[in-house]
Amino acid sequence: MQFLKFSLDETIPTAIKLATMVKKSGFVPDIIVAISRGGLVLGRLLSDLLSVSDLRIIRIRRYKGVGEAGELRIDIPILGKLDGKKVLIVDDVADMGDTLLAAIKHIEQRGAEEIKTLTIHYKPWCKVTPDFFIQKTESWVVYWWEYAETARSLFKKMLEKDANRESVLRKLEKDAGIPREVIKWLGLR
Repeated sequence: MQFLKFSLDETIPTAIKLATMVKKSGFVPDIIVAISRGGLVLGRLLSDLLSVSDLRIIRIRRYKGVGEAGELRIDIPILGKLDGKKVLIVDDVADMGDTLLAAIKHIEQRGAEEIKTLTIHYKPWCKVTPDFFIQKTESWVVYWWEYAETARSLFKKMLEKDANRESVLRKLEKDAGIPREVIKWLGLR
């Protein structure tokens, strides 16, 4: 498993690059919609950089039972009409693309005039290519704002393949870049 680490120090320069891409494209959003939870940090930064005061949140989750693929549902929708509005949808990564497609459809149904999508990373197998993104990658992206979530998930998966707990913890720290204090706080070490 290959990891791509995205650190706190990269956040502002990346947000500025993305804001510059949006600005150079001529697209001037009236509303930024951040997909919860991955798009929250970036959505807020872009709201500030692009001077877009209307920042909204949409939450799309996959509901599933044990062994089921799961159905996407919007459990925090965008309220009200978006008639005539230009909307920028923001998320951290475009992986499979289902979440972005669901957000696009939802916002279209609300009457938006124009919709653009923006992510930091984009996976080559994604069903939709974001209008703005920084990097195409096949790696598992480890974002600083989800260190704990990533550590919990990876710990379980890696422990199934490697029963040596210390070896797994070293991989979390060295390969995935999860800070030791987060691993310790989670009680994994």
